[in-house]
Amino acid sequence: MRKVFVALLMVVASAALVPAPAFAQAFPADLLPEAEKGDAGAQYELGFMHAIGWRVAQDYAEAARWYGMAAEQGHAWAQYSLGRMYEDGQGVARDYAEAVKWYGKAARQGDARAQCDLGNMYSGGRGVARDGAYALMWFNIAWANGYKDAREAREELSRSLSPDQIAEAQKLSREWMEKHPAKAQ
Repeated sequence: MRKVFVALLMVVASAALVPAPAFAQAFPADLLPEAEKGDAGAQYELGFMHAIGWRVAQDYAEAARWYGMAAEQGHAWAQYSLGRMYEDGQGVARDYAEAVKWYGKAARQGDARAQCDLGNMYSGGRGVARDGAYALMWFNIAWANGYKDAREAREELSRSLSPDQIAEAQKLSREWMEKHPAKAQ
């Protein structure tokens, strides 16, 4: 399924006369020297290639290894991807607390997918104590950052929260957005 998505992405990118993503043009051997020197972008791309099996055999453990290197350097997409791998148990042992850790790092950098997934973790009490107000806060922030999937999550969760919890979530959302104006527009 992911291979089909990447192929479709390349067709759409070429049809729109925009360059394809760097990973689509590169070979792993081309990225390896830079990744080994510590280039977080190259490390992320190698992780992505291994995760989807693009020009290499699909290998989730190898993907997690490269994502981890880039994530440790603060690469938000790698942090999100590593969080997803921990949540799903792909290439690493399933560990919801680690998923929350990496989603949190990416979310604090403005990654709306991570913000929504962090909300899901708080909503479900996976890796953290269940906290409806905090979950709704992250859904609100993800929605404010343009992540459309957060809308349904917000609406569904709001139906199960008290007015006080919703008010607390709104307060937390406003406070977060005031502290992170460039990341919550």
